[in-house]
Amino acid sequence: QPGRKGIDAVAEWLRRTRPQFAVGPGVYDAIQLLGWEIPEDIAMATYDRSPGFPEHAGLDHRYEEAGVVAADVLVNEVAQNRRGIPSNPVEYTIQGRWVDGPTAPPRQRVGCGPG
Repeated sequence: QPGRKGIDAVAEWLRRTRPQFAVGPGVYDAIQLLGWEIPEDIAMATYDRSPGFPEHAGLDHRYEEAGVVAADVLVNEVAQNRRGIPSNPVEYTIQGRWVDGPTAPPRQRVGCGPG
């Protein structure tokens, strides 16, 4: 989470460039600082959807599912009497998913050809 200087810098960049869409740390706070309306003035999404902002479009990292997998792995390791750092570690990936939201409504395609 960026501090005040970071949010001010993002706000200045937004004011200068006037993008139609923005995503990144501090974007929501910078938009609020500018007094812009979402999505009327600018659309936005977040890299990490928070339960505190369920209306934001963005990436859901599915932390709860990752916790379930971690617990299953731990139970299996204990059941197999395995201790310490594994000699051949295994990585597990829980794929994130995009979640639509009113902060990033569909836009009309312009100049993209058919479809």
